[in-house]
Amino acid sequence: DKIVPYIYVPEEFYVYWEASNGTLSIPEDFSAYNATVNSTMVLLDREDDLVSAALTLSFMISIIMLYLSFLRLGLIHVYLSYPLVGGFTTAIAVYVFTSQLGSLFGVTVSSTLDEAFGLIKTYVSLYYVIKDTNVTTVVIALICIPILLLGKVVNNKFKKKIKFLIPFELIVVCTATIVSYETELYATYGVLIVGDIPTGFPTPSIPDMSYGTKLISTAVSITLVAFSVSFSMAKMFAEKHKYNINANQELFALGSVNLFGAFFSCYPASASVSRSPVQDDSGGKTQAASLVAVAIVGIVILALAPALYSLPKVVLSCIIVV
Repeated sequence: DKIVPYIYVPEEFYVYWEASNGTLSIPEDFSAYNATVNSTMVLLDREDDLVSAALTLSFMISIIMLYLSFLRLGLIHVYLSYPLVGGFTTAIAVYVFTSQLGSLFGVTVSSTLDEAFGLIKTYVSLYYVIKDTNVTTVVIALICIPILLLGKVVNNKFKKKIKFLIPFELIVVCTATIVSYETELYATYGVLIVGDIPTGFPTPSIPDMSYGTKLISTAVSITLVAFSVSFSMAKMFAEKHKYNINANQELFALGSVNLFGAFFSCYPASASVSRSPVQDDSGGKTQAASLVAVAIVGIVILALAPALYSLPKVVLSCIIVV
């Protein structure tokens, strides 16, 4: 997790070239694939080495994706049948929910999902630490989740009568941040908060290709997984909203994102399995939704990050789970 201290993924490039009507959200942080990356980088001890290796990895993945796109090899998507995609997205839902359990209970789950049998190990680890549950954190979750569920019901019921959806997620985040700041939830009740968020954009740098031979196998494997995740999500939303997608265009979009991101301290990016449904449920249907998200993220990075210091992490977990 310390490979990239500053992460900014150029979503606007993906917005321009994607084939999935703007429903998908970038980035996915590849926490599920960190075992592969970490095993490759085990000999890189210094943080500077890790950052350089991450940039190189993004660059190599981008070249592979663009190469596959130009060769029209997006046809590999034919092996992603709808039953396969359905099973894959269901597994993603279980994975995402499980990954948020520690934050929902205010405990530290030692086992990680990127290990072999990580899902089972996570629940076993949760069983042993459940006695340390932070009651205040659970109370916050029990308040936020019903409000967010109610928000979904209200927006679905009145979406034809009102021109815009009520941003319940934003309301919950702002309210929780203010309450946390005023009541000092972290200091008084031990509720985990977001804390310091680095401001400003990272300085552009050129990837160090001396790591290329060490990372080639990792780059190939992540390319395949990234495309599978992204196209599976795209097919899910295409089925839901009745539009067509182009596999080669998805490859080109992802390759362009990673190529640009390689010069700005970015992890390899793909569609986010947690943020894409949030954007869809919030009413985002076109590329304009992602452009607005990019603008807001830019404002937060440049100016508003300190205002989110007191935001309880459990609130973010509630939004992802719901």
